Amino acid sequence: MSRAHVAKMIATATALLMTHAGCDKDDAGPVGVNCDLVPRVTKRGPASPTTAGLDPQPIDGAAAAAFDYTALSEDLVAFPLGVQAGETTLDGFLAWTHTAPAAMATLRVWRDVDGEPMTVLETEATADASGAIKVDVEGLAADTVYAYGFFTTANNDAGRSLIGRVKTAPPAGSKQQLTLATTTCVGTSSPSELAELVPFVALSEMAQEPADLLLHVGDIVYNDGALTAEDYAASWGAQLSQAGYRELLASTSWFMSWDDHEVTDNYDPETIDPARFAIAQDAFFSHVARRRDEASRVWTSHQWGDTATIVVTDLRSERKPSTLGTPAAEFVSPAQLEFIKTTLANSTAHFKIVFSSVNMTAMPGAWMTPLSLNDRWSGYAAQRTELLQFIKDSDIKNVWFIAGDIHMGFVGRIDRPGDADDGAFDNMWELTVGPGASDVNPLGLLYEDGLSIDTILPEDQFVFGHGRSQVATKLILDPGTDTIRAIYTDVLTDEVLFDCELQQ
Repeated sequence: MSRAHVAKMIATATALLMTHAGCDKDDAGPVGVNCDLVPRVTKRGPASPTTAGLDPQPIDGAAAAAFDYTALSEDLVAFPLGVQAGETTLDGFLAWTHTAPAAMATLRVWRDVDGEPMTVLETEATADASGAIKVDVEGLAADTVYAYGFFTTANNDAGRSLIGRVKTAPPAGSKQQLTLATTTCVGTSSPSELAELVPFVALSEMAQEPADLLLHVGDIVYNDGALTAEDYAASWGAQLSQAGYRELLASTSWFMSWDDHEVTDNYDPETIDPARFAIAQDAFFSHVARRRDEASRVWTSHQWGDTATIVVTDLRSERKPSTLGTPAAEFVSPAQLEFIKTTLANSTAHFKIVFSSVNMTAMPGAWMTPLSLNDRWSGYAAQRTELLQFIKDSDIKNVWFIAGDIHMGFVGRIDRPGDADDGAFDNMWELTVGPGASDVNPLGLLYEDGLSIDTILPEDQFVFGHGRSQVATKLILDPGTDTIRAIYTDVLTDEVLFDCELQQ
C-alpha cells in the first residue's frame, strides 16, 4: 500500500464520516458466528490430532542417530536465515536454507521416538549461485511430525542451522482438525519505520503456539526501491534474518503467495521493466521454499487430507490494469481463473480455502476509490462475477477466502446483504488476516475510534475489524463441527481482539 494510496483513503474517509456509532466486539453477531466459546489457545501440545494407529517406522525406516543433533551449536554465520519447509505433502516436503554460494551442507531429517532422535534422511547438498539450498525430502510417513536441520560439513559437524519442524499431511479420507497460522504484510519500505517493527513479535508469537501450517498471503518482505539482484538479496536477507521470521518459519511448514512488495510497491505488470521483474522473480524463488516450474508460476494448490484444499492465487503478476473497468477486465489470466474453478469443482475436501493476496469482498464506502478498485477483485468485476457464479452454479460448499494487503484485519461476508446478487453470496466469508508488522491503515484507525463504522466496515456485513499494526491470526478448521475458529491477537497489548467460530 503506497503513501499516495493512504492519502487518498484518508481524504475519502474524512469526507464520508457520517456516524459515530460504537461497535460491541463481544456480541455474538449474526447467524454463522458463535463467540460464546472459548478458552484461549494454549501454547503447549501438538497442533492437531494425528491419525490413530499410524506406525511411521515401516514407511520411513528411521534408524538410531549417531549423535544428538540439538547438542550442536547453531552457526549463524553459515545459516543466517534459518530454515524453511514448503510444498508439504503426505510423504515429503521441500527443505530450504541459505548459505554462501556454492557452499556444501548436510541435511538431516529425523523424528523423536521416546525422546531419542531417529534419523530418516541424511544427504549432502550444494548451494546455488544465490546461496539457496533446496532439497526434496521424500519417503516420509503421513501425518507425522519430523525435525530437520542443515549441518556444516567441515570440522566434523561443528555447526548447524536452526532446527525446523514439519508435520506431513494426513492421508486421503482423513477429516481431522487443521490449525493454520496466517499472516501478511511483514515489514515496510522505510528503514526508520522498519527499525520500529523488528524483530516481528507477531511472528514469534505464532511460532510459540502450535500450527500445522503457515499460510502467508503476501508482502513477505518489502523490496521497494530495490533494482539490482544485490539490492533484492540484501532486502530479503535483512528481513528474513529477523527473529520473528526465523522462529515462525522453523516452527512449521508454509504455503505462500506474493503481492506487490516482493517486486515493488503497486507495480503495474504491463509497464514494469521486464529486467527488473525478472530479478525480483528470481529473488522470490531463491528465498522461499517453493519449486519453480518453467513458467515460474506462483498459483498452485495443496491438499490436506479431506479437511482442506488450499488454492494459492497470484493476484499481482497477471493482472492487466489497462483493462480495469471494462467488460474484459483481467485480474488473473484465463488459465489461472480456469485452474481456480477446476480445483474447487474437483475438491473432495470439506473446506476449500482460496488465499487471495487482495480482497474478494465488495468493500463499501470509503474504499470506493479508483486506486483501491485496481487492488481488488471488485475492480475486475467480470472475473469476480464469473468465479462466484461458478461456485454458486456448481453448488460448491464451504469456499472461504483469506486476504491481506490492506494493513488492517476484518471478518465479513464477501457481499453486503441486499446487494444486487440477490443474496447469493451473503453467506460466504472472507478473513483479512494480520498484518504481521506494518504501518497502520488510516481507515483502521478511524474504525478503532468508533468513527464511520457504516462507511468503513458496516455491521450488517462485517462481524469484526481492527486497525492494529502487529496481529497474530490463527484459524482452526474443524470438519466435525463444520466451523472455522478465527483468533486475532494484538501481540503488543496481548489482547485477544476476536475469538469466534464461523460457519457457512
